[in-house]
Amino acid sequence: MKKLFSIFILTLFFAGSINAVNLNVLKIEQKEKSCEDEAWDTAQELYETFNDSFIAGDYLEFALGLCE
Repeated sequence: MKKLFSIFILTLFFAGSINAVNLNVLKIEQKEKSCEDEAWDTAQELYETFNDSFIAGDYLEFALGLCE
């Protein structure tokens, strides 16, 4: 019974360690996105949502101005 409990605890520990590493990698990838990339991505989403290039262009101009 003690061996089974020990194996169970070790399995939980290793599973938690693997998940923690994956979360750290995701955080690093999110930090690598620049302000300009965020502005372009959001402008593209606005264009796809409203099908209006003027709204997307105005937002992009505004957002890129904030990035400087």
